[in-house]
Amino acid sequence: MKADLYVQGNFWATIIVPGDSLLALLAKGMITEATRKAQQLAKELNDLDQVQCSINLRFRHPTDFTPDPGP
Repeated sequence: MKADLYVQGNFWATIIVPGDSLLALLAKGMITEATRKAQQLAKELNDLDQVQCSINLRFRHPTDFTPDPGP
């Protein structure tokens, strides 16, 4: 397995990681978890098509106000 190393966002090196090493197992686990989360997110986004909204507005007509003409 090849691994690219980045330091503070800049490419630093590519290393070869043996497939049975702890680092390779951790990387495979991270990849599996990220893939699972991506699939779950895709499913949730597809389910958004099923969302329905309704809006009910209540209003009253404006009341006419006539000022008191005074004395």
